[in-house]
Amino acid sequence: MQLPLQRRPLPEPGLVDLWVSDLAAFPLAGKPGSPGQREQQQILKFRQRFLLRLLLGSYLDCPGKAVRFDRGPTGKPELIPALAAGGLRFNLSHSGDWLVVAVARHSAVGVDIERRRELPRAAALAQRFLSPAEARTVAALAEPARSECFLNLWSRREALVKARGGSVVSSLGDLELDPVDGQPRRLPADWPGAPEWTLRDPSLPAGLVGAVAVAEPGWSVLTHVLELGVP
Repeated sequence: MQLPLQRRPLPEPGLVDLWVSDLAAFPLAGKPGSPGQREQQQILKFRQRFLLRLLLGSYLDCPGKAVRFDRGPTGKPELIPALAAGGLRFNLSHSGDWLVVAVARHSAVGVDIERRRELPRAAALAQRFLSPAEARTVAALAEPARSECFLNLWSRREALVKARGGSVVSSLGDLELDPVDGQPRRLPADWPGAPEWTLRDPSLPAGLVGAVAVAEPGWSVLTHVLELGVP
């Protein structure tokens, strides 16, 4: 799919639309690397907000500039009530120039992506942020599998927490994943529907790992690539 975006139907029940975009191909003035670091970050944030509004506007059948956001009880960004009446829910994540937006209907959704890379302190990070069983699994591996395992488990945690709202740190003690298949073993008792959540590995471009979480069981994820170049 390319710009300009056409009107889209709301996602079907039980399905997450996952949009993947390379913001380096954004057809606006300014190229990554030419401005200073601070300006690069400002340009990147502008591109993320601009594309998010356009994408949600295509589902809501309204211009991107008409899309407005609010904060939910847990601080999670969401559509204002007038726009959320149809049940549209979303979440986004970015890593480098890559942006992903997860869109669902009538259920909380969370997404996280991470750039594949070697982490010299992967074992120490796992011991600090993951469950003991997960940390042992990470530490037992050699590179590059060690970093890959940590990033996979971390992205799954992030996706779950972002679907719920809040921070990973606040959920560390009550959140445990299976170190082999990455599925939830234990979720905080105050999470709605715990532990019956969906956690999926979406199809992503090479060089990225990620996860999508939905606060209901049995959901599927359909990945779309959004081409940002001029048609």
